[in-house]
Amino acid sequence: MKLSIYSLKQVLFEGEAESVNCATEGGEITVLDNHEPLIATLTPGTITVKDAAGKEHFIPAGAGFLEVTAENATKILADEVDTENRK
Repeated sequence: MKLSIYSLKQVLFEGEAESVNCATEGGEITVLDNHEPLIATLTPGTITVKDAAGKEHFIPAGAGFLEVTAENATKILADEVDTENRK
């Protein structure tokens, strides 16, 4: 699937992915290739991406939105978490 993860400041991930796992208001969700179309509200947590090469990426994120389209594309817009200045 084509996956794009954006914050208001930058692109956090863009490319082909096997799966993406994130926390939504309805619970934790894993989106796989050819997932049914979906729109969900994200809650703060870590977005886990498994890219096409099988490498895992961990992206801390705040609240946001997830959209899965019928064209096998997933887009996430999430608040970026400043991990350098967290206590």
